[in-house]
Amino acid sequence: AYENTSLLPIGHGFDHFYGTPVTHCEGPPSYPAVPVFDDNKKVGRIGIDIVRTDLVNRYAAQATQFITENKADPFFLYLAMDNTHSPVFAPPNFTSPRGPYGAATEALDWVVGQVMTTLKQQDLAQDTLMVFTSDN
Repeated sequence: AYENTSLLPIGHGFDHFYGTPVTHCEGPPSYPAVPVFDDNKKVGRIGIDIVRTDLVNRYAAQATQFITENKADPFFLYLAMDNTHSPVFAPPNFTSPRGPYGAATEALDWVVGQVMTTLKQQDLAQDTLMVFTSDN
């Protein structure tokens, strides 16, 4: 199922997709080397050519690039961060006295800040509705 591109968001009405077909908690060790897709093209596998902690930076870069490229028209950006979901992870430059979960939360906060900064730089912040939810 992880390799079936018809199940990815591109096959269900999204114009662009970057991410994995599952949450990382469904990945290793139960499913090693979860693929990462850019639209329907596999661009790597976690644990083989993509370091799991790099996903935070990759998702931030993809989100800010999407905003910049689509600023002229209304858009919907769905950014699903899973780094605060057990097992938690964060890039090594994020640390916290609260341990790994605190570092993951700091990284999530940084990503939200990157999105907000980009919206402001593109003069979109006042006309953008941001909804932030969590199951953690």
